[in-house]
Amino acid sequence: MRRLITATLSLGLASALLVAPTVTLPTPAPGPVSPRLEVLKPVGVDPGALALLQQESPEATAETAPERLGAMSPEDLGDADETVRAAAAAAEEPVVLTEETDTEDFNLVGVSWDAESVRATDVEVLVRVREEGTWSEWYVLAASEEGPDGNTAEARESRHRTGTDPLLTEGADGVQVRVDTPDGNAPAGLQVSLIDPGSSPGDAALDAGMPAASAAAAGTPAMVTRSQWGADETLAKPTSRNDTLKAMFVHHTATTNTYSGTADAAAQIRSIYAYHTKTNGWSDIGYNFLVDKAGTIFEGRKGSIDELVQGAHAEGFNRESMGVSALGNYDTVSPPAEMLSSIARVAAWKLGPFGVDPSGQTVLTSGGGTTSRYPAGTAVTVNTVPHHGEVGKTACAGRFLNAELGSIRSQASVLAPEYPPAMASATATPTTPTYAAGSVAFSANLWAEMSWSVTVQSMCSLTPIQTYTGLSNRIAAAWDLKTSTGEWAPPGVYVVSYASDNGAWSQDVEVLPGVGSPPGACSTSRIAGNDRYSTSVAEGAAAFPTGSSVVIVSGAQQSLVDGLVAGPLGFAKKAPVLVVSRTGVPTVVANDIKARRATTAWIVGGTGAVTPAVETQLRALGVTTVNRRFGADRFATAAAVAREVKAPTKEVIIASGLSLVDAVAASGPAARLNRPILLVAKDSVPAATTAALKLLAITGATVVGGPGVISEPTRVALNLPATSRVAGDDRFATAAEITRVFSSLVGTETMAVASGLDANLVDALAGGAMGRLTLLIRPTSVPALALAQLTAKSAGQVHVLGGPGAVSTATLRSIHLAASS
Repeated sequence: MRRLITATLSLGLASALLVAPTVTLPTPAPGPVSPRLEVLKPVGVDPGALALLQQESPEATAETAPERLGAMSPEDLGDADETVRAAAAAAEEPVVLTEETDTEDFNLVGVSWDAESVRATDVEVLVRVREEGTWSEWYVLAASEEGPDGNTAEARESRHRTGTDPLLTEGADGVQVRVDTPDGNAPAGLQVSLIDPGSSPGDAALDAGMPAASAAAAGTPAMVTRSQWGADETLAKPTSRNDTLKAMFVHHTATTNTYSGTADAAAQIRSIYAYHTKTNGWSDIGYNFLVDKAGTIFEGRKGSIDELVQGAHAEGFNRESMGVSALGNYDTVSPPAEMLSSIARVAAWKLGPFGVDPSGQTVLTSGGGTTSRYPAGTAVTVNTVPHHGEVGKTACAGRFLNAELGSIRSQASVLAPEYPPAMASATATPTTPTYAAGSVAFSANLWAEMSWSVTVQSMCSLTPIQTYTGLSNRIAAAWDLKTSTGEWAPPGVYVVSYASDNGAWSQDVEVLPGVGSPPGACSTSRIAGNDRYSTSVAEGAAAFPTGSSVVIVSGAQQSLVDGLVAGPLGFAKKAPVLVVSRTGVPTVVANDIKARRATTAWIVGGTGAVTPAVETQLRALGVTTVNRRFGADRFATAAAVAREVKAPTKEVIIASGLSLVDAVAASGPAARLNRPILLVAKDSVPAATTAALKLLAITGATVVGGPGVISEPTRVALNLPATSRVAGDDRFATAAEITRVFSSLVGTETMAVASGLDANLVDALAGGAMGRLTLLIRPTSVPALALAQLTAKSAGQVHVLGGPGAVSTATLRSIHLAASS
């Protein structure tokens, strides 16, 4: 960011920015905080504001405007054309001038507009804010000089907007904005962004629990992580990774230096984060790391601690670099020694493993951009710890901090031995091979010839199943997916670990199950195929390896409702639930039917869901008896299936016929307990359901789902001697509650876990016949209540239903850790 200069206009403002460190925090710990964004869209000049401005500040008129511009430093004027300055000086009035505007509380203000309408350097923006009832002076908001490299997806998604650096305050509730342009036309899409960073009860823990900056030891420096400063991760999007690291750019945020306390620092960072993502449209906060004046280090862009995350801190030079920003304005004051030491440690920590001398130089290739000093493709020699101004049209990181770069480099060089060179570009490819098919290539670059080893071990074992060694400057090996005794490694997650004389790296590789593959290597294993059809075959083999009957359901998303009630039918008939297309039997399903020598098939759903062509194909596969159970609608189809299950316990599961996910979660327990699933509408009990309840002489029902999907009057209208409701705050919580309630009846020695997203429900649907408690999770995370149920269960097996697209490898590992704890 550029430094903020107070213009000679007699109007006023104060601002601030900050940061802080941490490792162990007292309860309550800081949690995600969602900043609030207020957007103003100013148009034209407010006559009263203009009259007051000219009355109070005659130097702001056309005749004296050059004095205002002349009072600005060359750095703040940037490379604006002489014509731009002349036009601004000659302007009789600004193109936009708002009145003194009351707002909600905020501590950051920035101005942006459509990038295509005018160059950022052609726009002069001034703002002032009201703090504690007093209006500040006017501040110039310089054009933003940071941003993603132009050839990245992040730049393509954000280039339609441009604007100013933000100004941070210590809490304001009013704003006034002035905009000047050379042609007298306001930029299109002009908007003023006001951000309140929000707060949480855990913020106080930041001030109470921060370790001293000097506590940072060898290894990762002590720092405040994103979760600790309250990052709302819903604002972040995936960012690019660099292949190597050559330079650590030093910046300053160009804001006030009066901040105090780690909680205040966290709030300031949340504001910058929100401005970079919500206003600039960047994927994340631009800096990889930030350091406050007390020397506290903050994690910036997500993933920067462990990976070479490409930032948006130095347009055109983000590739092969990272950025650390000093919180404050170091064009006006000298940076404290604690800040310099922490910046040096960040540089040594990140550069050292790549063999980069913090006191040396390197060559970077410009990616171009409006704020870069060099056109795209230019090879530029820079310091390995450069300030932003070495490559950008900016005075960043401020004259006093720039003067200390020599000291920072010297300190980083002293610290460098704590972070020796390690391996680079380490990969294991592919990360999800299929059982008994292909191989995994291991590779990494070393900084010199040295001894190295690669080991492969199951996530549930400490004994490697394969080991490779070598002496060279590059790790190169290939795993043929076999153990050291020549047997195929069973499906499961394997930890691939690289080790050399001065570095280590590890990666999870999951061997996916294939048709006919053996059980998984661990108590937590995946049951899946390469699509919904083969996944249903794999689940069927786990539930009923043999048997002459099959249950057939449609895998089409619009027909899944028929399959919801198929689990209890499959369990009652000791038959797998197999998924077919609307008009045909997929080859993998046909092969399974033939291998089983199935003679009886139960089709769930009408001919609109599973056409007569499927019946014909089933008979051609040797099925002599084809039964179809269906009704005029989904409620009647459920009733028809219930009559076939017969409900020997006189109890049923009642689920919504519109919110399918709750029935999916209940399907396993319903199957094991021989309880049919009947469907109702939110506010009524369909006639077909009422008839089935009477015909089967049902005396008890468990309603799954809250009043939002099945109203309380509907539960009462079931008119049964005993009914109960099982529900949670959402689909994941409801599934966890179903598991808790039915665990004593169904048993926890074997459980199922599946994705709760609508697109993946077919995996859990087909698994209903397995008769197991079924937890629903997100593809990349396990909700807290689901984790609690996994942790509480007794020792046994957990089967994850569906491939890595439904439940990721990392999530499978989390499930295993919880279930085996």
